[in-house]
Amino acid sequence: MLFSSLTFLLYFLPIVIILHYILPNRFQNAFLLLSSIVFYAWGEIAYVPLIAAILALDYLLSRLISSSKGNKARMYLIIGCMVNFGALFYYKYIGFLFELLGLSEIAPDVALPLGISFFTFQAAAYLVDIYRRDIAAEKNPITFSAFILMFPQLIAGPIIRYADVSEELGRRRRPPAEMLEKGILTFLGGLALKVLIANPLGELWVNAGAAAGMGSAWLAMIGYSMQIYFDFFGYSLMAVGIGKMLGLTFAQNFSDPYSSRSVTEFWRRWHITLGKWFREYVYIPMGGNRRGKARTALNLFAVWALTGLWHGASLNFLLWGLYMLLLILLEKHFIKGFLEKHRTISHIYTLFAVFIGWMLFTSDDLSRFPAIMSSLFSFTESGEMLFWLRQYAFVLLLAVLLCIPKVTGAVKAAMKRTWVRLPAMAVLIILSLSALINSGYNPFLYFRF
Repeated sequence: MLFSSLTFLLYFLPIVIILHYILPNRFQNAFLLLSSIVFYAWGEIAYVPLIAAILALDYLLSRLISSSKGNKARMYLIIGCMVNFGALFYYKYIGFLFELLGLSEIAPDVALPLGISFFTFQAAAYLVDIYRRDIAAEKNPITFSAFILMFPQLIAGPIIRYADVSEELGRRRRPPAEMLEKGILTFLGGLALKVLIANPLGELWVNAGAAAGMGSAWLAMIGYSMQIYFDFFGYSLMAVGIGKMLGLTFAQNFSDPYSSRSVTEFWRRWHITLGKWFREYVYIPMGGNRRGKARTALNLFAVWALTGLWHGASLNFLLWGLYMLLLILLEKHFIKGFLEKHRTISHIYTLFAVFIGWMLFTSDDLSRFPAIMSSLFSFTESGEMLFWLRQYAFVLLLAVLLCIPKVTGAVKAAMKRTWVRLPAMAVLIILSLSALINSGYNPFLYFRF
C-alpha cells in the first residue's frame, strides 16, 4: 500500500490517525503495531510470519545482550546480526550471487520482502546500540515491535534510531493541534512533490528517453534525476508528517541536495539517515580514518560498495557506489580547492556528475548505460525535444525552483501564515487527489529497496 494510493489516503490513514488520537495511552503502541501489520500484510501477507519470527528473535537477543557482558554479549550480537543480515542476503542477494557464479538457471526464485533493507538496518542498529550501552533494551515486546515495524517509515525510511523515539513511544501521544496541523501540512507537501512533480517527470523520463536525439536524451536524464529526488524526498516528507500526526519525531532525510557544490557535500544532504548509518555502524567500527591511508581507503571502499549494493542486487548499483567513491576521492585529493574557489563551476560539475551517476543507477541491464551515454553526446537532434519541452516545461521549471534553498525557504516562511497555509493545504490535497484519480502512472522508485 503506497502512501500515494487512494486506499491509503482516503481510508487507512484517516482511520489510523483518528483511532490513535482517541485511544488511551496504554493501547496506542499496540494499535500502532496492529496498524503496521495490516499495512505490511496489505502488500506482503506471505512474509508476515517471517517478519514476526525475526522480530521475536531480535527482541529475545536484545534482552540477552542487555543482561550479558563481554564475550557473551558479543556472541548474542553476532547471532542477531547473522540472522538479520542473513535474511537480507538470502531474499535480496541470493539471485545476484548465483548470477555472478554463472548459475542463474538454478537460482532460487525468491521475492523481495517489502522494506527489508530499512527493516534490517533499523533492527541491527538497535542491537548494536544496546551492546554499546548507548540505550537500554526495551522490555515491552509490543513497544519494541511497534518501533521496528511502524508503518510510516517501514518501506522508505528514514532509518530511525531507538534513542530518537524511545521517549515518545513511552508516553501518551496525543499531539497538540499545532503539531497535528504541521504533520498534515508536511504530509500534503510530500504528497504533492510525489504526485504533482515526481510522477510527471517520470513520464518525461519514459517518453523522452525512448526518443531519438541528444536534446531529448538530456531532457530525459534531467527528468529522471528530478523524479528520483522528488519521489524519495516526497515519500520521506510524508513519513515525517505521519509521524508528527502520531506524536512521533522522525529525523530529516534530505537537505536541498541539488544545491551542493561537490559530490561530497551532496552525500551529506541526500538520504542523510542512510549515510549516518553507514558511518556509525560500518566506517567508524572498521577504523574510519584512524589507521592510516591504506586502511582508510579500504574502509571507504567497503562503505561505498555496500551503499551501492544496499540500493539493489545488481552490478550497476555496485558500480554506481564505486563511481561515487571515485568522485569523492577525486575531490578530496585533487580538486577540493578549485571547487571551493569557483562556486558556479562547482555547482555545474556536481549536478553533471550526480545526474550521470543516476543514469548508471537506473541501468539494471548494464548494456543500457553505454546507449544512454551515446545518446547524451550524439550531437544529433530529431526535433522531438521541443515537443517534450513544451509538454513538461512547467513541471520542470517548478522542480528546478524547488531545488533552490532560497525558494524553499520562502515557501516555508509563507506557510507560517495562516491565511496562506490553510488555502495551500486545500489546494494541495485537491490537486493531488485529482492527479491520482486521472493518472494511472504512480510508481515509487525506492519501493524495491
